[in-house]
Amino acid sequence: CDADEAALAASPSPPDSPAMPTESPHTNGASSASETSASAAATADDADGASRALACEQLLRGSGLAYFIVRPGQLDDRAGGVTRLQFSQEDGLLPKRSVPRADVAEVVVRALLDPRACNVACAMSESEYLPGATQTGAPAGQDISKMLELLQPEKT
Repeated sequence: CDADEAALAASPSPPDSPAMPTESPHTNGASSASETSASAAATADDADGASRALACEQLLRGSGLAYFIVRPGQLDDRAGGVTRLQFSQEDGLLPKRSVPRADVAEVVVRALLDPRACNVACAMSESEYLPGATQTGAPAGQDISKMLELLQPEKT
C-alpha cells in the first residue's frame, strides 16, 4: 500500500446515498447519458476505493504490527463528546450514520493508549438506539475506555 491507499483506508465511508443522476428541467424527468455515466463512474470509484481500503487493511493485518482499524461513518463537524457512539465488529458492515470528527479523534487517541485495543477492527458511528445530549439535554457521558474493552481482538 502506498501513502494514498493507507490514507484511503483511514478515510470515512461513502455517504449514505450514492450520487444519483439529477433531472434536467429540459428533459421532462429523463436524465441525460452524461449524468447517468457520471453516476456510474462515482459508484465505481466508491467500490474501487472500498476494495483498496480492504486491501490495505489486509496488508496491515499481515504485517505483524499491532493495529487498531476504525471505519467511521460519514464525518461531520458536530461538537465532540455529545453524540452517543456505537461500535460494530460485524464483517463488511459500513456505518450508515454519521459521526463527529472530534469523536473519531478521541477514540483513536484512546485506542493508542489502551492495550486492549490491539489488533482490533471496528466500524464506528452515532448510536441508533441511545440518545445523545442533543436529544436529552444531558452530556453523553460515555467512557470510551469501557467501550474499547468490549471490542474483541481479531484472531491472527
